[in-house]
Amino acid sequence: MVKKISIRTVAARSFSLRLRGLMFRSAWPGEWSAVYFPDCSSVHTFFTNLKFDLVFLDANKITTRLVETTRSWRFYFGPPGTQDTLELPFGTIHQLDLKVGDEVSWDEIK
Repeated sequence: MVKKISIRTVAARSFSLRLRGLMFRSAWPGEWSAVYFPDCSSVHTFFTNLKFDLVFLDANKITTRLVETTRSWRFYFGPPGTQDTLELPFGTIHQLDLKVGDEVSWDEIK
């Protein structure tokens, strides 16, 4: 079963968005509420003030690792086989009852 993430998600494909992500932000930007990092199996939370959830995904968008409530000044790594990462608002993993092995989908905003 595919679990649909109904949150405005932006794909961090540009250098500037990949570089900045959620750094230095005190709130999610108004135009989007989640960030998809293609071809990214690890992230850091340096200079982030927001608490958020992390979903690591394989090439088929199957969850490989879930991190609820990230902490600042940390590195987070997906396990072997991880290809992409989603940064979601705090509490989303719990709200959607996501589990490792779930397939997820979402609509990207342009």
